[in-house]
Amino acid sequence: MTDVDHELFLKSFFTRTDAEKTDEKRDAVQISRVYIVIAGGREQFVNLKFPASPTAEGSIVASTIADH
Repeated sequence: MTDVDHELFLKSFFTRTDAEKTDEKRDAVQISRVYIVIAGGREQFVNLKFPASPTAEGSIVASTIADH
């Protein structure tokens, strides 16, 4: 996603989910966080990647892995 306020997105993500952070990696450019979310009765891993600075240019990238 581009042209998204990263801080507002993260706030909304936590407001709408029961996400629990399990891992975080960061460098000068990017933050990568892995969360466990239960949705639809299934446990899912969600990986969010976003710029390290709220004012930095860049996209939010989200991916998920769910057990079927």
